[in-house]
Amino acid sequence: MFSTDSLYDAVVGSAIGLDGLAYHPDGYLLVMHYGGGYLMKVPTDGDDKGNPSRVTDNGGSSQFLVLPDGISLVDNEKLLVTSGRGGDYVLAYYSDDEWESMNIFEKKMTTEGGSAALINRDGTHYVVNTHVGDLFTGTARSTFEIQKVYIPEFSSANGLVYALPVVLAALLNLLM
Repeated sequence: MFSTDSLYDAVVGSAIGLDGLAYHPDGYLLVMHYGGGYLMKVPTDGDDKGNPSRVTDNGGSSQFLVLPDGISLVDNEKLLVTSGRGGDYVLAYYSDDEWESMNIFEKKMTTEGGSAALINRDGTHYVVNTHVGDLFTGTARSTFEIQKVYIPEFSSANGLVYALPVVLAALLNLLM
């Protein structure tokens, strides 16, 4: 067993614990707690290996971070999270302190019934609609969808878009 901690345990009213996992290249995991609605940082190396800490939510977004499921690390400072009850969102977070804390950047109402897995391909993110709410109400479902979620500021091409005016201005100065 790599790590066990009471932060991982199911919370009162929910039988589901951890759901959603991403590896950060600086040597830690980012883990969502489905029932608790919070993000944890779990070091994979060093003295604190396996000891989780709860990431502080600076953005007051915990009202939306309910039943989080899929997560996708966009780059070292950006993370997307799917979230469910009362509306289906993809939440965009950023951190400037190694995921000790996080701030909400944007929330997008995206799905029609419970988004789950989330993946990034060239700055476009895809989310699976699981319609998990139907499962909980006993409604049988035979069709499911994959949707695109595009947040320009979280695109891998974003730097080029913002740098282009600066490059053009520099070229014009050289020509004059």
